[in-house]
Amino acid sequence: MKQPRIQDEKELLSIQENGKDKLVIPRTNKVIAIGWMKGYTLEKLSKLELKEGIKAEDTDSEKVIEQRSKFLAKAASLCILNGIKIFFFHWLYWRYFYFIKGYAFDQLEPVISLSKKKVPAGSWYIASALVARMKITNMTMTMEEAERFRHELSSEQGQP
Repeated sequence: MKQPRIQDEKELLSIQENGKDKLVIPRTNKVIAIGWMKGYTLEKLSKLELKEGIKAEDTDSEKVIEQRSKFLAKAASLCILNGIKIFFFHWLYWRYFYFIKGYAFDQLEPVISLSKKKVPAGSWYIASALVARMKITNMTMTMEEAERFRHELSSEQGQP
């Protein structure tokens, strides 16, 4: 069996300790730290994508550009705040990025890219698949199969 590399061990420790990676926003001296994405952050990012993501039916190019800029500022804010801080500061932080700092696409893209790498995706996909199979609404047997199964159980219990 092959032993894990030192880089793999460092990454595992980083996950356990919620290690943060430092990132300098391009064309600025602002250094931000991004930790491993928490469940609440992923949920908020998913809701943001569903609510304000890029839609194919939008034809007004100025409106699309404005929506994308706001969308990226909101997504970057969620990734940086990451966790309960979202509840308290997101409403202010994304506006700071969009209106005050006026960060462009290429300045916010590294934040999103690094955040994507900080999602523990493997375990999330496995857990999602397991939970999806445990739903009460999953049809595992037809009514006839269930009746037959109940009948077999009752007949087995009746036999000595």
